[in-house]
Amino acid sequence: MNNEIQKFIKVGVASVALGSSVGILGLIVSMLFGGRLLGLLYGERYMIYKDCFVIIMLASTLWYAAGMAGCMLNAMRKFGHQLIVNLLSLAASAVAIIGVGDKYGINGMAWALVAGMGVRLLMAVAVVIMRLREGAN
Repeated sequence: MNNEIQKFIKVGVASVALGSSVGILGLIVSMLFGGRLLGLLYGERYMIYKDCFVIIMLASTLWYAAGMAGCMLNAMRKFGHQLIVNLLSLAASAVAIIGVGDKYGINGMAWALVAGMGVRLLMAVAVVIMRLREGAN
């Protein structure tokens, strides 16, 4: 593997880690202070949605990391792959909504978002790895 590819991987991994770290920080804040934050920002009647807020922050953590992996795909000029990754993410969200949306209400919808963002992250990372392996051969 040449030096440029090694540098690319190093910067890419650092970017995904940074995005994940920002999300994890938000997730921790939502777990510790979510109810109070919702009450402060939107009014007391929104404090009951603390659990949903935490689930959405989990989805956000995945979204931030997936966004950084998507930037790696852009840098690799794999724009068409982004469409496929995002369509699969949308499909996963839709399937999850059908599966748990009605049964679990607003939290079910938030979990569907987690499913979609998880698929987006996994697929983006998989495509990056696959394309890097192709380039190394």
